[in-house]
Amino acid sequence: MNITQILNDRSCGYFKIKCTHSCDVSIEKLMEYFGLAPIPGYLEECDFNYAVEVVKTILWKDLAYGVELVKESVAIKNATYLVEQFFDENTKIYTNGNWANYHTIGSRSCNPLTNATFDAGVLFVGQKHAACIWVEDED
Repeated sequence: MNITQILNDRSCGYFKIKCTHSCDVSIEKLMEYFGLAPIPGYLEECDFNYAVEVVKTILWKDLAYGVELVKESVAIKNATYLVEQFFDENTKIYTNGNWANYHTIGSRSCNPLTNATFDAGVLFVGQKHAACIWVEDED
């Protein structure tokens, strides 16, 4: 799997993958490090499968107009690969809203953590590492 190709396939918005050693840093400090507003109350804990759904959503189509960037099957494969890179049994995963079926339903619920019109992603917090997969889109 080629992470550079995954990044290039999302040919719009600002897509980032970033990681660091967590070393007992607060969630607020991690959010700031990843360029997110340090509002932990805007995050919801999720599981591995939901994290894959979130990452699939941001890889498959842009958040503003729903324009397909890659085939859904490719987005699922790439999302699974990316989430697997940062997940283990001791990792907590957070996201900023309800991203299930984002591209197929009319109502959406999220807590913006950047200045972008649309932003979504997952934050991984493990015992020794933290990581962020996030996208910012404008309309």
